[in-house]
Amino acid sequence: MSFVDENLRFVCREVLRRIPFTTSVILHGSRATGKVKGEDNRDYDVFVVLKTPLFLFYVKRMKGIEAEARKRGFKLDISVLPTFRLKYGRGDLSAYFIKATGVTVWGRNCLRNCDLGHIWETIDRSWIQYCVYVMRRLMWGYDPSTGRFNVDGILKALIVCCRLIVLFFTGEYVIKPEDMLRIIKPYRVSNRLVFGGEALDLLEETIDGRSWNESLFFFSVRDIAINTYASLISVLFGIQDEDLKALTSKYLRATRRRAFIENLIYASSLFMIRREFIPRFNPFGPSVFDKFNMATAWLLMSLREDGSIDSESINETYKLLSDCVNLPLSKDKVKFWLTLRDAIRRYYHYARTGFQFSHCIYTAFSSIIGSSSRKRRKPKTVKHYHLQSGIFPYEKDDQEWRMPRLKLPTAK
Repeated sequence: MSFVDENLRFVCREVLRRIPFTTSVILHGSRATGKVKGEDNRDYDVFVVLKTPLFLFYVKRMKGIEAEARKRGFKLDISVLPTFRLKYGRGDLSAYFIKATGVTVWGRNCLRNCDLGHIWETIDRSWIQYCVYVMRRLMWGYDPSTGRFNVDGILKALIVCCRLIVLFFTGEYVIKPEDMLRIIKPYRVSNRLVFGGEALDLLEETIDGRSWNESLFFFSVRDIAINTYASLISVLFGIQDEDLKALTSKYLRATRRRAFIENLIYASSLFMIRREFIPRFNPFGPSVFDKFNMATAWLLMSLREDGSIDSESINETYKLLSDCVNLPLSKDKVKFWLTLRDAIRRYYHYARTGFQFSHCIYTAFSSIIGSSSRKRRKPKTVKHYHLQSGIFPYEKDDQEWRMPRLKLPTAK
């Protein structure tokens, strides 16, 4: 350990002391790119690579390291990364990010030889996960119990949303907002953006120094995040509906195919780590991961500009989560909203883990089946087609494919 950063030195020392079977410690995100100064208050995003199938038993120890980091005055987000996820995580956007922006600060460089594919091969639900990450950040930009806004948090959510849009259309992961606007400019000028124009316009106005009313800024970013979410569902799954309730139902049906394994991993993780059992949980139902995603959207939609909370939207949030977590009911809407937000914060990690690990299981199984199939077949000539630059390779004279503007319902 020859690096200068004392916080990273502390993290590595504690990981090696508390967590056995550690192969590597990886720093990723904006700090790993070298574009953030050491005194910046951004989180330290760290992955611990473990060579053991018993990784779930060490999650609590990692949370203990996070608590120690808070006492030392810096923010740490530490996650477990089993070696099989690096081996079979192809197509998972979060795994791709680890390789694209990750730096090994201790141990063996596992990122050098792992094949996680290209950004164009990313599976559809990984993009949904990234968008939900934006909405989860935004949930903490406003506290309905006090009426206070966290403008810095709202701005960071907007920047992450624009980063998602730039990545989706250009394939480039960009840190600085100014660079995002520069790279996406040809797409905006040529009118090639299927969605995201409003988010980029708002970011540009903010960078240019426009002052915003806190409430107006929050709800503008909220509407942008929800529309980006619905737009991704439309583009990736072909589901278009102006009614959020109908969109929820159609999306949960469309993503149900792999739900069983995801749900089993979610339930077993809760039991092993938190010793929690959900009596109403149905492993044969829709994906818990996608129910959390939709619940996050509904919870944000429940906030009204006058400071009140929409009953229908918060009830939809509760319906989605009621058989996934043990939730206490409350007649106080504000208290209930905060309870639901806290439930998403505490349990979303387990749902996301179910999605990511089930993807690895399917990838590994497909790899084994494909390998066996190739051994039985005689080799034949295969014609390869190469993607042009951009997610949507437009022809020069073809600019007609547009997605109709979604009119999502506002809280009444």
